[in-house]
Amino acid sequence: MSKVAMALMPDSTQISNYMTDLESEYVEGITPGIRKALSNLFDASTVPMLDSLARGVPIDTVEPSPEMVCQYRTVVREGVSLTAALKANRRSMPDVLEWWADAVKEHCPDPAQRLDVLRVGSSYILAYVDRMVERFVEVFEAETALLTRERSLAHFDDVRRVLAGERIDPEAVSQRLGFRLVGRHVAMVLRDESGTTGPDGTLETTVRKINRELADGRGLIVRVDLRTVWCWFPCGKSHPQHVPEPQGLISVGVGRPGEGVAGFRCSHSEALAALRVAELSAATPPSVTWYEDVDIVSLCSSDVARCRTFMEDELGPLAAGGPFAARQRATVRAFFAANSNYRATAATLGLHHNTVRYRLEQVERALGRPLEYRRLNLELALHLAQILNGEPELPE
Repeated sequence: MSKVAMALMPDSTQISNYMTDLESEYVEGITPGIRKALSNLFDASTVPMLDSLARGVPIDTVEPSPEMVCQYRTVVREGVSLTAALKANRRSMPDVLEWWADAVKEHCPDPAQRLDVLRVGSSYILAYVDRMVERFVEVFEAETALLTRERSLAHFDDVRRVLAGERIDPEAVSQRLGFRLVGRHVAMVLRDESGTTGPDGTLETTVRKINRELADGRGLIVRVDLRTVWCWFPCGKSHPQHVPEPQGLISVGVGRPGEGVAGFRCSHSEALAALRVAELSAATPPSVTWYEDVDIVSLCSSDVARCRTFMEDELGPLAAGGPFAARQRATVRAFFAANSNYRATAATLGLHHNTVRYRLEQVERALGRPLEYRRLNLELALHLAQILNGEPELPE
């Protein structure tokens, strides 16, 4: 094994280039900066790995060199997520072991020894890579936390002043943020609901994906804490029709597009309100909640206790849990949506119109009043129940 490793030393540059090409193929969203960082990393790590392999250095004593740690940090700062890095490493390992097998075949002429050299060397390489990955994860977490603080501190104070309504110079603040406040934009708030504190890359990956698909990387991203990110994306005259599905346990609140500094503030406030409604309704992440879909609920639920009391007072027995009450609520919603037309309601629900009549008579008996009495209050209570209970449009 030592002989094969020493024979590969003169080819360290070639091996480094091979590894760079291999990892670049597997890293999602590769950029010239990321490729350069990977190239520098493998330049710094190839010779130490071959040296450890040649000398049989115990794995538990192997540590990355200061130069390798420096390149680890560079990879992180170039925007490679931990998930992407680990995935690329897993995908490339079969190719690395195939490369070692070819080297053993070329530099180990004794067929009797070749199998042992292949087996022992492969085990050592896997253990060595695992050791380096452990150290990379440690560096990644520390560097991500530092990078987040640096960027957030750089942007957060300006953003806070804008949101607080303080007097600012929009052009000067726009230059510092790298984002035009005078344009038309839409705000989003993303929150990691996993309950973990370690940066596993899921939140960052979701933010980058949204930024890439909606704004070609031109969005303003502010990391508020380990679980929360504020975002603004330029949207021109068009209204975003969709948001890429979040990854993991990520909840997203989306405001309406706004113009200028006032729109910057208003859209952010709406995104926060949408996320609050999602939390009230116990929406299961990943989820995307649009303010325009929950604006009435947001306004009515600023005092949650009074909102739920209003619902219970107006709905009476219909506010109960369980499938029967949920079916009753959905039937009344469909009836109101059909302008109180029994046949149209029946067509919507896939029922006979007499069945609809029977259900609605049951509802009126349960309420103790006609459906048209305080109809606005009843419709509002039904809408609040649907959103806050996460109910479908039609009964199941």
